Amino acid sequence: MRLCEAYQAVIISSTVLYFIPNLSEHMDDPAAQRRQVLRTLGMATGSTALLALLIALLRGPIVEIVFSAKFHPVAALLPLQLIGDVLKMAGWIFAMTLVATMRPRRFIALTVLSTLSFVGFTHALVPMLGVEGAIWAYIITGGLQVAAGMLSLHDILLPGLWQRGAGISRQQS
Repeated sequence: MRLCEAYQAVIISSTVLYFIPNLSEHMDDPAAQRRQVLRTLGMATGSTALLALLIALLRGPIVEIVFSAKFHPVAALLPLQLIGDVLKMAGWIFAMTLVATMRPRRFIALTVLSTLSFVGFTHALVPMLGVEGAIWAYIITGGLQVAAGMLSLHDILLPGLWQRGAGISRQQS
């Protein structure tokens, strides 16, 4: 929905101007990178969640003002869409972290996984659930994006966890 895209664009544009340059400054300091990623994740997803909650609470009047009273059934779907938006924002922060930390293969893999999973889940769920199936596909894809992003950034988000006893070294890809 255009409304969701609008508030996400504001958060993304303000975040990108600050996040990537700041994270790049800390390339040699994993602890500072971790703090920066977690701080930005909290601020961006927190802002998205607050705006989503506000939109969810005011969804009836918003739908009537932005669209028309004929679109009132859309208001029932907005809370699900907004959950997907919060997950999408978290996934976006992880994707931008991959870019800023020079991990292009992981970024491309995450992007391809997200696109294919959204198409696949939409194809599977829309025949059963209708329009709501597309929204559930969006939520599932957002969850997968967050999980894959966390896994791809395990060395920053959970330093030392994978190295202990497993013999896994930090690999930049």
